[in-house]
Amino acid sequence: MTARQNVLVFTKGTAINPATRYRFLQYLPYLESHGFNVETLPLFPDAYYGLPKIESKYKRIALKAGITIPSFIRRLADLPKVRKADLVVIENQLFPYEQGFLETLLSVFKKKTIIEFDDAIYLTRFHRSKLLKTLKKIDRVIVGNSNLASFASLSNKNVSVVPTVIDMDRYAKPDMSEKRVITDKSPLVIGWVGLPSTLPYLREIHGALKQIAAEFPVELRIICSTSIEMEGVPTKFVQWSEQQEAIELTKLDVGVMPLNDDEWARGKCGAKLLQYMAASRLAIASPVGVNSEIVDHMRDGLLASSEKDWYSLLKMVCENPEMITSCGLAARKKVEQEYSLQVWAPRVAAIYRDVING
Repeated sequence: MTARQNVLVFTKGTAINPATRYRFLQYLPYLESHGFNVETLPLFPDAYYGLPKIESKYKRIALKAGITIPSFIRRLADLPKVRKADLVVIENQLFPYEQGFLETLLSVFKKKTIIEFDDAIYLTRFHRSKLLKTLKKIDRVIVGNSNLASFASLSNKNVSVVPTVIDMDRYAKPDMSEKRVITDKSPLVIGWVGLPSTLPYLREIHGALKQIAAEFPVELRIICSTSIEMEGVPTKFVQWSEQQEAIELTKLDVGVMPLNDDEWARGKCGAKLLQYMAASRLAIASPVGVNSEIVDHMRDGLLASSEKDWYSLLKMVCENPEMITSCGLAARKKVEQEYSLQVWAPRVAAIYRDVING
């Protein structure tokens, strides 16, 4: 019988953080059932992710300090746990507000180490040089897309691209046998899901949403821990919860993922886009970064480059609601075949074994 391998994962947060949830926590059942003992050690508590909702700058700074200082002490105290690990996996970095002191301490234990990130964290202040230095010392880098891989390859040639993936067992295939008709009593339901910090992206298409709402029966649903006002757009706020997320997404007709075309957005890994597609929804996204790789325009989703495009495509859907079914079913099939946990969990397990045995 093959000995089980001990993996210690230093995550940034708990399940409330989408990156932690999608990049690490959802893999645990598969890893545990295939020869790994996995312990996760979150850096920040849930309260950290509520900081953007606090309007007072000074109160936000004070609360942030009250969270981050104990988090640093706890992470420092957790480092000796790596002695029993066959593999150490780090989400992003051990602590974002210092220049590699903890990573230097970790290297003393001489453990096989992976660093994984799914955002262009090297664009934030002081992080580029820290990451370039840190990545040189580890055994493998896992990133969410080719843009991030290009950066990681500057310091480490052992880079694996693992896309953000969806657990299809959470997304029951909805009944799409009924012909969709858009009426005043059954408006087109346009949805957006995400963290409060990314709500500004939704404002980028406010004009298009307002224009379409003036011409067709529509409802915007914001699935989040907070909401925003969208003047001229009938809006419903849905409190986000991990348990209800997949169910709420199946209640949409269209899921939207607008982005600015900049280097930070090109580092994103399309999580919300893949969620819409897994739920058999028609997804409309900005053709930025990995979004253009995920969506086959007019087949399993739509790509909008400008506010004019957003309006035109939403109008097309309102006038041709059969697209919701045809694109939605093709989208789900793509996620099942290319972006599902069921496909990628064995591949991630193989990467872990390769690093441990390398």
